Amino acid sequence: MAPPIVLSVFGALKLTWRSDSTCPDQLTEISGGFSRRLTELLVFLAVHPDGVSRDAVVDALWAEHPPRDPASVLRTVVSRIRRAVESGTGGAVSEIVLAERGRYQLAPGLVDVDYWTFSAAMTRRRTAITDRARIAAYEAIAAAYGGSLADGLDADWLLAVREATRRDALDAITVLARARVHDDPSSTLDLLETARAFDPYNELLYRDIMRLEHTLGRHDAISRTLALLETRLSEIDATPTPATIDLAVRLRELHTDITAPSLSHSMEYDQRGE
Repeated sequence: MAPPIVLSVFGALKLTWRSDSTCPDQLTEISGGFSRRLTELLVFLAVHPDGVSRDAVVDALWAEHPPRDPASVLRTVVSRIRRAVESGTGGAVSEIVLAERGRYQLAPGLVDVDYWTFSAAMTRRRTAITDRARIAAYEAIAAAYGGSLADGLDADWLLAVREATRRDALDAITVLARARVHDDPSSTLDLLETARAFDPYNELLYRDIMRLEHTLGRHDAISRTLALLETRLSEIDATPTPATIDLAVRLRELHTDITAPSLSHSMEYDQRGE
């Protein structure tokens, strides 16, 4: 039976309730009005599925101003989470945070976390002994990643975890793209466009996308891809390099019956791992 509470930490945090176990996809959001501190504790526990000590929680969440009585402060925050969940579920669920012997953990039987799915796929990748199992793990990683971890939450401890998960997802997409590019360029294009959503300022991605658009005969899309790159880079006061502009011009000018450059030699993002 699926856990009654679903915590999504990829993208903006969302806490939802499965009010009917026979309809697991029917979810009611209950995270409205959560304070920053409650949200931060939920995310911290989400990325530590096996639990974490009180000291570790305090060091992360109150790094600059540690409370005089950490145990009391944490009890208060956990109590607020309990009351919020109890209110949101009409009393059906409350104790989603376990606190035992100075350790804190999200209740595995009550909470389903998207990060745990991602983490489990990462474990399968590290332990895979066949190419097939490895590719399956990479597919699960790419599917589980739903965008920047706890998007909108500003916390020093979160930065490294957020970047690590982003890199892991991009690495998975890169491996899948390399495996599929010759046999299934259309699927590879979809993968690179997914990667672009996660890494919108990476110019090498746009180059590879334009090459695949040429290969697939989508020549009108090349101009749109370049325009999108220009828009994204303008957000950080940058512009496309001359090499990228030249590539777009050359690809647009090629006739559809001219063979595209060999993808094995042209996927810059794949080769450089950027």
